[in-house]
Amino acid sequence: MFQKKLHEMMEANSYVSIYKHCDDLSLFGFGLIVACNDEHFILASFDPHGVNDGLQLCKTDTICKIEYNDFYARRMEKLINFYESKHEDYHFQDDFIMKLLEYSKMNAFIVSIEICDSGHFEVIGLVDSLYEEGCRILLINQYGSEDGYAEIKYSDISQINSNEYDERYRRILYKGKGGQGSVKGAAGTH
Repeated sequence: MFQKKLHEMMEANSYVSIYKHCDDLSLFGFGLIVACNDEHFILASFDPHGVNDGLQLCKTDTICKIEYNDFYARRMEKLINFYESKHEDYHFQDDFIMKLLEYSKMNAFIVSIEICDSGHFEVIGLVDSLYEEGCRILLINQYGSEDGYAEIKYSDISQINSNEYDERYRRILYKGKGGQGSVKGAAGTH
């Protein structure tokens, strides 16, 4: 239902609020649509203060409401301009899931991944490997420590957040511990 509007917003480079939780309309994402197709969209997010808040990949059919060209969008645009918050020019085409994971791996961004529309991010960490049908994630816990690996099929991924606020603080903690990307003593690394 919203694919056409998402595409229009992307082409116009217009700010949009996207609601996915119809039972709680205080929860929404705000930003610019940088990629969309019939199945997924990628939102270049900004936090409520107008600061770059990473990327979100979501299923298009999870949207319950879109708002644009409203007072909130104008307020946010002023804050974004004031802070000179920017997202780079992204060029995601075709397989958005794999492309976002490749981009996150290349930039060493921590990702949070929701599986099978669970409503929770079950897998949080650094993209370690990408395969034809899935990926391996080096798990990073809330303390910034390596916590093993998770293997995920792309077809089971329902949402990805990359380099958002929560992921950035884990990355800071991880780097502060001297994290280099391998779990010492974890299964399969002996």
